[in-house]
Amino acid sequence: MSDERGATTPGRAAARKAARRRQRRRTRRVVVWSVAGIVLLCFGAGYYEYQSLNSKLSGSSLHASGDSATGAPQEIVDRFGRSPINVLVIGSDSRLSQQDCKLGGSTCGGAGGQRADVEMVLHVSADRSNATVMSIPRDLDVPLPACAGGGTNKINSALQTSPGCQVDAVEKATRIPIDHFIEVDFGGVVAVSNAIGGVPVCVSSDVYDRNSGLKLTAGHHMLAGQPALQFMRTRDAFNDGSDLQRTGTQHQFLASAIKQLESSGAVSDPTKILSLTSGVVTSLRVDDKIKDLSKLASLAWDIHKVPTDRITFVTMQTGYVGKNLVPAAGATALFHAIAQDQAVSAAAAPAGTGSASASASVGRGASRAAGTGSPAPHSSRTTAGAATGALAGASHQTAAGAKDCAQVGDVENIPVGLGMRNSAAGQRAMATPEPGTPHHQMYCGTGPSGYNCYATPRAAYALFPQVKNSAP
Repeated sequence: MSDERGATTPGRAAARKAARRRQRRRTRRVVVWSVAGIVLLCFGAGYYEYQSLNSKLSGSSLHASGDSATGAPQEIVDRFGRSPINVLVIGSDSRLSQQDCKLGGSTCGGAGGQRADVEMVLHVSADRSNATVMSIPRDLDVPLPACAGGGTNKINSALQTSPGCQVDAVEKATRIPIDHFIEVDFGGVVAVSNAIGGVPVCVSSDVYDRNSGLKLTAGHHMLAGQPALQFMRTRDAFNDGSDLQRTGTQHQFLASAIKQLESSGAVSDPTKILSLTSGVVTSLRVDDKIKDLSKLASLAWDIHKVPTDRITFVTMQTGYVGKNLVPAAGATALFHAIAQDQAVSAAAAPAGTGSASASASVGRGASRAAGTGSPAPHSSRTTAGAATGALAGASHQTAAGAKDCAQVGDVENIPVGLGMRNSAAGQRAMATPEPGTPHHQMYCGTGPSGYNCYATPRAAYALFPQVKNSAP
C-alpha cells in the first residue's frame, strides 16, 4: 500500500527486489546454458570433423606378409629406456587417382605401376636432441627381399608390392630398423605446400624444365601447389641433371618447409594442425601402428622438439659398378651411425657430449663419458670421429644452414623437341655459345632421351613458350 504521497510500502518494495533477483538468476542460467550449448556444439563439430578425417587416413602393414623376421635389425634403447624413431618417408609416383594422373603428367595406368620416387629415412634420436634425414637414391641397385621377388634390382621397385615390402627392402639394404612408414603421393606435396602458406625457394638463374614443368626466374620465390611439386620433381635442370643431385635440391626444399612450418606455429596449435591435416590426409598412407591422427600428431611433436640446426640432411654414399648405382663402402658407417642412434655430424651433436659418449645399448651396460667417470649428460651417442666417418663422401647440410640457391645446371639435357630446330629461336640457340661452358645453348642429336633437340635450362627458359608447346 502507499501513503497519501504515493510512497511504496516496505512489503511491496521487497517483492519487487526479489522478482528482479529471480530474473537475473534466470538470465544467468540462460547465458550459462547457451555458452555450454555453444561449447558442446563446437566440441561435437570438432570431434565429428576429427573422426571424419581419421576415417580417410589409409593404413597397411609395416612389413610385407611372408617375409621372415629372423635376422631383421633390432631397435636399441638408451639407458633411460627411451627409443629412437626411424620413419621411412616414401614419395610415391602412383597414378591411382585422376588428380595424381594430372599432376604426374601421365595418363592413369601408364606409369607401369607405382614406385618410390623419393625415399628418405627420418631418424629422431632417443633423447630428441637431433635428427637425420637420409636420402636413398631411387635407382640404387640392392638385393631385394622375398616380397619383391628376391634377386638384385632397383630399391624403389619394392613399392610395387606394398609399402611394407619397401620397408623390408630398406631394412635389408641398410640394417636400420624401421618403426613406421609415411607414403605421400603427388597430391600430398601440393596439399602440404598449400597448407603451410608456401615454401620459400631460390634458384641461381632462370630455369625451365620441360619434364617437370618448372619455370622460374632467377632469385627467390614462394612456391605452393603444383609449382612446389614441380620443384621437388625437377631433375634435368639442376646441377648435373642426375637423380643423385636432385636429392640435394629436395633437401633444400624440405629444410625450407620445416622452417616455414615452425614459424607458422602450426605444430603447437591444434586448430592449425586440424586445418593442415584436412588437406593432406587423403594423400597419405601410413603403417597400421600410426593409423590415427592423434598418433601422427604425437610423432610430429617428437620431431618438433629437435632444433633445426640439429637436423642433418644427407644423401647416402654411392658408386657405380658398370652402369649400376650401388652403395659405396662409406655408406656402411652412415647406416651404422643411424642404427646405433649416433648424431652423424658435429653440428647436430648436443652440447656437452663426450668424445666417447655411448648411452644407447643393445644388451650391454651403459658407457660413461670419457675422462669424467660419470654418465654422459646426453643420451644420444655422438663422437666427432664417428660423425666424420659417417658423412665421409656424402653430400649433407643442416636444416638451419640450407640457405643456398638451387644451382641451375650447365649441361644440355633438357629435351625441347625436334620441332625446335626449325624455329628461328632454336636456330639462334644452336648458334649461340652457353656462357661459361664449352657448348652451345641447344643441339640436336642423341642424348639422355634418345634422338632429340636438347637445350640448357637457361636457354630452355628463354625459348619458352615454344618449348612448352613443341612436340616431344
